[in-house]
Amino acid sequence: MNTIARQAAVQLAAEGFDCAVVNPRFTKPLDDGAHEFFGKAADVIVTLEDHALMGGYGSAVLELSAEKAITTPVVRIGWPDQFIEHATTQDELRKKYGLTVENTVARVKAQFGEAVPAGEAD
Repeated sequence: MNTIARQAAVQLAAEGFDCAVVNPRFTKPLDDGAHEFFGKAADVIVTLEDHALMGGYGSAVLELSAEKAITTPVVRIGWPDQFIEHATTQDELRKKYGLTVENTVARVKAQFGEAVPAGEAD
């Protein structure tokens, strides 16, 4: 998912969004300091995971945010908590369930509407 996150960040940056990609490497234990820092600094947090959303990385980020009183919106992208059928390729399923660069970019843009070019938000 790191590749998808980086590609989405590049596309969003080209449209004026200031993005940071944090690769958590592991869901547990979370790096509380990094997550708290970026959670407070960000306008929106997007979690991407090749895992069911319920009980996954995004859920852990939501729990940490609640514990630290971080109110930044969290957009979670991952697998729904349901049976996932088989497909010829994993990419087919990722596209069907929105684990893509295009969906990530669209979900971020939905939080803000039009992008504000860097430097023009002052």
